[in-house]
Amino acid sequence: MPQSPAIAPRFSDRYPEAAIIFDNLHSLHDVVSDILSDDRIPRREKRPRLLDAAAAYRDNLSSIVTLADWKAMADAMGLANMGGPAPITSDARR
Repeated sequence: MPQSPAIAPRFSDRYPEAAIIFDNLHSLHDVVSDILSDDRIPRREKRPRLLDAAAAYRDNLSSIVTLADWKAMADAMGLANMGGPAPITSDARR
């Protein structure tokens, strides 16, 4: 999963809270897709699992990382593993 500090470093530096929210929503989307597509999870259990996942992403007491750790995770993954740098157009440089 591409992470904002790696593919959009200027945006992430300027608006870290927005970038973190974007990364968390992107991650939650993957979790929801995994739950919905997993045939090992009975249909009747999917809703409770989705609600548990949503609750975990709203929990502000666990799985907390610092800004420095968030940026370090993106660096550790490697930009090439995230599809490479975002293309820059002349309009994007402003």
